[in-house]
Amino acid sequence: MKNIIIIFVVCLIVRGTSIFGSQGGKRMSFVKPPTQPIVATRSVEVKGTRWKNGKIIRILFLGGTKAERQTVRQFAVEWTRYANLTFEFFDSVSQLRGQKSDIRIDFVQGDGANSAIGNEAEYFEQNERTMNLEWVDKSTILHEFGHALGLDHEHQNPSNHTPWNRKAIFAELSKQGWTIEMVDDFVIKPHDRNLVNFSQYDPQSIMVYSYPASWTLDGSSVDQNEELSEMDKINIAKMYPGKTSVGEENIAPVIPVSQAQTISGVSEINCQKVTKTPERVSGASSFIVENHTNEILTLYWFSAGKKTKYATIHPDSRHEQETYIGHLWVIDVQSQCKLAFTTTSKSKGKVVFGKPN
Repeated sequence: MKNIIIIFVVCLIVRGTSIFGSQGGKRMSFVKPPTQPIVATRSVEVKGTRWKNGKIIRILFLGGTKAERQTVRQFAVEWTRYANLTFEFFDSVSQLRGQKSDIRIDFVQGDGANSAIGNEAEYFEQNERTMNLEWVDKSTILHEFGHALGLDHEHQNPSNHTPWNRKAIFAELSKQGWTIEMVDDFVIKPHDRNLVNFSQYDPQSIMVYSYPASWTLDGSSVDQNEELSEMDKINIAKMYPGKTSVGEENIAPVIPVSQAQTISGVSEINCQKVTKTPERVSGASSFIVENHTNEILTLYWFSAGKKTKYATIHPDSRHEQETYIGHLWVIDVQSQCKLAFTTTSKSKGKVVFGKPN
């Protein structure tokens, strides 16, 4: 039998050391770094690991309590709002009625959070787990299911140009048994461009690990993400096309944006009412914000009652943002809402503040 190299991603949040093992002709790498700090990443797709578009993915629980299994069911299906896939969950082999499972989940304490990448799970035996969830929370579940659909870690996106502080990272992680080679392989080195599909680096992605400012030379950092980002949704919909949440007939008509100089393809929302405005999501879209004022603009995505920062737009600069029709966006100046809006068509929207010189 030919040896098959399996991509098995272990998220770097487990205390311990690394173990490299061989199992049944498959090579898997298990990495057990520290609980803190946590590193994070975005939707980089590993080539050749997509499931068949439209597939029903059968997911078998190998362990876990009833509450843990229900939590997985509750949060994992968020991906299927945007990916043209269906998840079916099974609590026992007998429930499969002779069908094969595609993903098998266990909840072994001490083994961390990890998953096979996409359809590489098909190379595992039917009694082997393809995902482990030591932590059963929304962020971990969404992250690991991102891997299970073919996504890899985002901090190693080839388009991420973060100036890492290699010495500081090693000083921190060596306390947990890391070697400098592990720091290079799992934090510093970007993914091979020939092996992944990637786009603009997205620090808001559920696939990005958080990391502290001490890990970078420019003092930049990433907070822990707990929701799918706009780019996560767009990218997974591109990988598995054919599903949208709401038809375009429900999109509100275009309303002139009084606080902007020029607008197209967007509909203004009263800043005071944005918290009560429902998201009516359909197809992918995008918009541009141009800032020709002396003020610094801050762009936020508003969802589930909270704002998530996406960009700082300085005077005489512009920002292009991919999104979904119906998602809500807010532009603040000095923490005060200047404009709230939603895109209204698949064509690129545009908001221009001030007059170009």
